[in-house]
Amino acid sequence: MGEIIKKIRMVMNILFIIAAISGMVLWYYGEHEIGKVVIIAAIILKFAESALRMMNVFNKPNEQ
Repeated sequence: MGEIIKKIRMVMNILFIIAAISGMVLWYYGEHEIGKVVIIAAIILKFAESALRMMNVFNKPNEQ
């Protein structure tokens, strides 16, 4: 299960980078409102990825 979550997180990170870059391009060269919405959506995607990372950390058994 750890490998599946890792792959999902990797895809989410790639989507975040694409959305953040496209949001910045829209912000600077296009409509500010559309750019703002895309950037906010990218941030929400990053929060979801971080939540998956935290759940994965908390589910690991203690290694001693």
